[in-house]
Amino acid sequence: MSYFPSDKSTLLGFVQHSQRFGDFSQDYTALGLGGKYQLSNTLNIEALYSKFVRGTDNGLGQSFNIGLRALF
Repeated sequence: MSYFPSDKSTLLGFVQHSQRFGDFSQDYTALGLGGKYQLSNTLNIEALYSKFVRGTDNGLGQSFNIGLRALF
């Protein structure tokens, strides 16, 4: 879900589930939130936080991400 408090910013929340079978199996569910801000017409910055709340054969934890994105 996304919320747009202004024309340059976005707040978001998400639920992600991944389940893959085969040689490289993974099975997890993560909850998270984040935000994005448009610095210019071609550049934005974003920050995300994810909490892994369920998983099979993997460690549970959390992740913090920050990035710059160029839109061409």
